[in-house]
Amino acid sequence: EARGAFVPNLFSNTQTRSATSPPDFFASGGSGDATTQERLQTNFGVQQVIPWGGGRYSVSLDASRQTVNYTSSFNPQLGSNLSASFTQPLLRNFTIDANRQQLMVAKKNEEIADVQLRQELTGTERRVRSAYFDLILALGQLDVARQSLELSRESLRQNQRRVEVGTMAQIDILEAQAEVSQREEAVIIAEANIKTSEDNLRTMILNPQQADYWTARIVPAERPTLTPQPVDVDAAVQNALANRTDLIVARKRLESTQIGIDYARNQRLPDVNLIANYNTVGIAGTAFEFGQGFPPPVLNQSQRSFADALRDVFGNDFKTWSVQLQINYPIGTSQAEAGLASARLQREQEVNNIRDLELVVRR
Repeated sequence: EARGAFVPNLFSNTQTRSATSPPDFFASGGSGDATTQERLQTNFGVQQVIPWGGGRYSVSLDASRQTVNYTSSFNPQLGSNLSASFTQPLLRNFTIDANRQQLMVAKKNEEIADVQLRQELTGTERRVRSAYFDLILALGQLDVARQSLELSRESLRQNQRRVEVGTMAQIDILEAQAEVSQREEAVIIAEANIKTSEDNLRTMILNPQQADYWTARIVPAERPTLTPQPVDVDAAVQNALANRTDLIVARKRLESTQIGIDYARNQRLPDVNLIANYNTVGIAGTAFEFGQGFPPPVLNQSQRSFADALRDVFGNDFKTWSVQLQINYPIGTSQAEAGLASARLQREQEVNNIRDLELVVRR
């Protein structure tokens, strides 16, 4: 979208105009009639803001047809006009302008979006891995709960034999039965935890639209292995400082703010523009040759086609050019100075934010 500011734009305009004026004694040849003028004009061209140097240009070709009811050298008159203009800033907007600032900021935002996408992918992978390990943990807890239940049942059987032979009181059986009930409850809870862990993992790795979404069983294919890993704290801190996504995003935002500072600093310069214009014209139609007298008699007439007018234009027979130097500079405090002060404060805040993040990493 930001690059769209530098795309060439085609333009065209067509206009018809009719004007009636009060009688003009000389124009009407003393007839006292009102003067009328009918004009049809069209033009097309191209204009573009240049993506370097802050310049902009415009080139257009005009064509027109005019008829009048009074004495004129050409009636109807066909005209053509080729005009070109170029504006080049020399100080303000030369190294950076609003369009280029938006483009550079957009590039930084794109880089930030890429980092945030990588952060989201890493977070998603971590959540899936954690849900996978939670399922493994739930399965392991079920095995432990079943083993504990079997041990409590075996202990109950042994206590029942002791009661039968008279070596243990009947009251002790109730305690063993309560222990079995607790272990059965733990098995039920462990089985429910497996279902919950399966559902959590299912929402992350399966498509809810598939038919067996809720009935598919998830069986872990591999179990984690625990091996001691040496930790180089200094290397880990340096790696975090270089690669943590929140730090990268903060630094990218600081770079974006620096672009705003560069733009605001440039806007404090005088607005000096070099403007060049070039124009060629051609004329055609029915040409009249008048004699002496009033109103002047028509001695001869000739025809020039619109192609003759175009030959005048591109033959560069009738040309006009101009070069202009424009200078504008505000007296007193300007909006650019206020914008620069605001951008500097924002930069200071972001620098402090990065320092806080780096301190969190080093902790």
